[in-house]
Amino acid sequence: MARKYNTVTTIRMFANEEGKAKYSNSKWTPYKEGAPADLHFRGDKVYSVRAFPNDDGSLGVQISEIVEYHGTDDISDGISQQGMKPIGEAIQQKHVPSSINLDDDIPF
Repeated sequence: MARKYNTVTTIRMFANEEGKAKYSNSKWTPYKEGAPADLHFRGDKVYSVRAFPNDDGSLGVQISEIVEYHGTDDISDGISQQGMKPIGEAIQQKHVPSSINLDDDIPF
């Protein structure tokens, strides 16, 4: 079973020298897909929360919903232009081993 991580929101936190929290953001507003939005978390969903250090010393926090699905990872699945699909399928065929060829002449 594969997992897909759908980003719910990101939060940027800055180094804090006052109080007990090492990082904070007192003026954060909820954003989703680059625009202000209401955020809803459900008790029956599973989320991933990750923190990443930024070059300027701030901390980026990303909250993503984990969606489990059945499927295969195929290069051509992500191609939306119909004319380019055959190229993606050709690349997929080239990188998928058709069979395992064992050479019995190699002593172990």
